[in-house]
Amino acid sequence: TVIIADGEIIDPIVAGTLPSLDHAQMLHATHQIKRQRYSPGEAIIRRGEPVNHFFMIGSGQAEVMDGHPTQPIARLSGNQFFGEVELLGASTAMATVRAGQTPVELGLLSREEFHALMQDSPATAALLRDVAAARMQENLARDHVEAVR
Repeated sequence: TVIIADGEIIDPIVAGTLPSLDHAQMLHATHQIKRQRYSPGEAIIRRGEPVNHFFMIGSGQAEVMDGHPTQPIARLSGNQFFGEVELLGASTAMATVRAGQTPVELGLLSREEFHALMQDSPATAALLRDVAAARMQENLARDHVEAVR
């Protein structure tokens, strides 16, 4: 799917994942993203390693792994994202994220472009901060349950 606005092509990963961006911001992000494809089971980020990109899922499914090698704690698919928690403060990956049972195609924004986008779009910044806060709460709750066991 190609989205054309005012004669310019907007990347569908950008439009689908970050719909609160205005036209100029979507176009800028389109020019900045790097597309990357991962094979089934391939690690995208590994727990404890630095995260330098914001990952937007175009197609396929990503699995969030935390401890158990075969049971994902979450599955993410088209128009979802990850990496925001680390870019907003944690810096190293809180969990391993790998491609699911089929290849996953991602759009990657660099740390710098992610922060520029956050500054330029307060609505997007609020959404990403809310998602990051919810994910941090889930991580803390899961860690607490594990500690009690």
